[in-house]
Amino acid sequence: MACTAGAVHSSPAGIAADLRSATAAALRWIPTGRADTLLSHALISDPDAAVRQAAAFALGFRKTGAATFHTLKSAVLNDKSVQVRLMLLEDLWKAHRAFPEVRALLHSAAIRDASADVRKAATGLLARDREAM
Repeated sequence: MACTAGAVHSSPAGIAADLRSATAAALRWIPTGRADTLLSHALISDPDAAVRQAAAFALGFRKTGAATFHTLKSAVLNDKSVQVRLMLLEDLWKAHRAFPEVRALLHSAAIRDASADVRKAATGLLARDREAM
């Protein structure tokens, strides 16, 4: 695991993006808080969108705690990649019962996101919520 975790945490220039992506995806199965920290770091700081998307994907398999929620929130508001933001919407939706603020974030994304795909996805998630009532 040390080599795997190091691939996510190391300097992006030193390790190929495909290896960092694979490492992030593999970390979804590691049951420690350290894995959450490494995935959150990759999500916020990796320069490659594919790595950030892999980190978001992996975080979607994990229980969302307060620190991870704040990372997801920051990333969905600030990431430049549409694909990453779409993955983050799904992650946030999975945590909406534990974090009621998710509905407001989705509402904001449904109205204000620069991407029509993100606006549509956020609207769809909010519709699921209304259908469940």
